[in-house]
Amino acid sequence: MTTLTPETHTIRLRDGNELDIQGTRIGHASSAGDDEPHTNHPGEPFGMPGTRCRACRWIELSIYLVDAVYGVYTPDTETAENETAEAPQGRYLVHKLGQSIVPGEIIKVNLYWTDKAIDVVKSLLYQGRLDGANRLVAARAAQNDPEIYKALQVW
Repeated sequence: MTTLTPETHTIRLRDGNELDIQGTRIGHASSAGDDEPHTNHPGEPFGMPGTRCRACRWIELSIYLVDAVYGVYTPDTETAENETAEAPQGRYLVHKLGQSIVPGEIIKVNLYWTDKAIDVVKSLLYQGRLDGANRLVAARAAQNDPEIYKALQVW
């Protein structure tokens, strides 16, 4: 296991505001490729909605072990039911950013707070599978947190 030092991280929220947390980022991954060429939209500068192009749209994933939350966090009406207004100490936070460079598209944000490592793993499943960047962020978090490691072994 790597020894990581807790620090302050700024988390982007759905409404564009930011939340500062004190804790350790135990995993990070991105589906964007380095210098990824545009694909699936020949002759067009951007992919239309539903077009897969990792240069146009990608996901950034981070998993934190949170010690403290600073500022005011009030989930909007679109949040998942497990998003809470307060994050008690020792909680995991899975932060998902759906990034886009396509004009008019918004950056999608999802925050998932949980006390259980197995729920961290479950929050990363897509159609029942742990693939791509989701698999990578889980593997990286498992290197830094024994509970995530155990949860992946069970899964």
